Amino acid sequence: GEGSQYVKLPKSEKEDTDSTEKVIAKKGRILQAQEWFIQKVYEISELLEDPSHGEEEEPEEVPLSLKKLRDNLKRFRRNLQPLLDAGNWINGILHWSKPFETFIVFLVVLYSVWSGWLFQLVLLYLIGTLSYNYMHAT
Repeated sequence: GEGSQYVKLPKSEKEDTDSTEKVIAKKGRILQAQEWFIQKVYEISELLEDPSHGEEEEPEEVPLSLKKLRDNLKRFRRNLQPLLDAGNWINGILHWSKPFETFIVFLVVLYSVWSGWLFQLVLLYLIGTLSYNYMHAT
């Protein structure tokens, strides 16, 4: 009625508001998932830096050599580092920490979607990254 506290929006404006809220909620869930994943990667990284964490010897098994364990952890961290770097780069792109680089990536992805080359672009990026890491490691 006339004493109502709420203003009735026309149906189209109400739908626009609902869709905007859904988009905001979806972005929030994506950011939460991204933050959770990054947090888990950093937790694993911290465990790798501190080899004494969770170290328990069982009498039945062959005793671990601290030197061999440390070498294995260093090798694992060295192999995990490209993934961490890629995650940090993607995170920087999504948060616009380098606006020029983000804009260029946005234009390249936009053009590749428009041309139908998105799959080929992703495949080329993965092959290039793997080749670079292989050449860097040897």
